[in-house]
Amino acid sequence: MSTVPVVKFHSERLVYRTSEKSDIPIFVKIFDEHALLASHLETRPMTTERWEQYFANHEKSPYFITICLVSDEEGEGKGKKKAGQVIGQMSLSAAETRFPVSRFAIKLGSEYQGKGYGKEALLWLLEQGFEHYGLHKVSGDVLSWNEPAKKLYKSIGFKTEGIQRECFFIGGKFYDNHCLGILEREWRQRYRLEKSD
Repeated sequence: MSTVPVVKFHSERLVYRTSEKSDIPIFVKIFDEHALLASHLETRPMTTERWEQYFANHEKSPYFITICLVSDEEGEGKGKKKAGQVIGQMSLSAAETRFPVSRFAIKLGSEYQGKGYGKEALLWLLEQGFEHYGLHKVSGDVLSWNEPAKKLYKSIGFKTEGIQRECFFIGGKFYDNHCLGILEREWRQRYRLEKSD
């Protein structure tokens, strides 16, 4: 008898839920300029209006996720964790059947960076994309000056696939954009995961 696959919307320290427009005031509050520049290539403050447009542009995203800390309170149901403080947001873009490639984006509030939350959340997101959404590859971008993010993505298994030279102008200087990617088989080999039937 085959077992029904279980999709867990939590990891060790984090809970993941669908982003809702009611989250926008929280995002405006926790995402300062440093947080956005470091994680999402933004060069202007994300106002309420810009967040609303961002939501509209991601209506078809299969994963448009608010990242929360695990609450101290018990969740409803065995093994379930309750969402606590919102600390970030991430997404995977919609993919086509003949072109199963998706782009990821992740943003964490400044006070939650450098604590391993980004890696934990991205590992969960990759599992969703490869195991449950049928992706062949996940790709993303990081600016050349952002060494912490480059180190993080490399530690997860992303490889640099190309460099767009001097294409972002920030603070009076041009920066390269590093294009990254990880294939499903690379992800499985790295984490020794068998493909489910």
